[in-house]
Amino acid sequence: MSFALGEMGMRDDDLWDLTPYELHRRVTGWRRSQEARRMLAIYVAWHAAALSRAKRMPSLEHLLKPGKSRRLKAKEAKAKHRELEEAAERAGVRIYTGARLAHVV
Repeated sequence: MSFALGEMGMRDDDLWDLTPYELHRRVTGWRRSQEARRMLAIYVAWHAAALSRAKRMPSLEHLLKPGKSRRLKAKEAKAKHRELEEAAERAGVRIYTGARLAHVV
């Protein structure tokens, strides 16, 4: 209760209207958003430090340009998919594919 009211900033009425499952989902979502913020802060700090040591500052246009990407050839895509499946198996994670993906929440 103190976590939901303090850290998450929920109101009493909102907290007591939730089922335990709904509260769990909200806490999980809040923790994920905090982790994303932490990762962004690390990313920004690392790049700020790297740019401060650069002899020549790259142009803003260069920094804002989206990364280059290309479509994988069928053979490369199959190899990447196999790597993903192997990593998921090692981690004990199920991969949802096809139409089932639309039903995952």
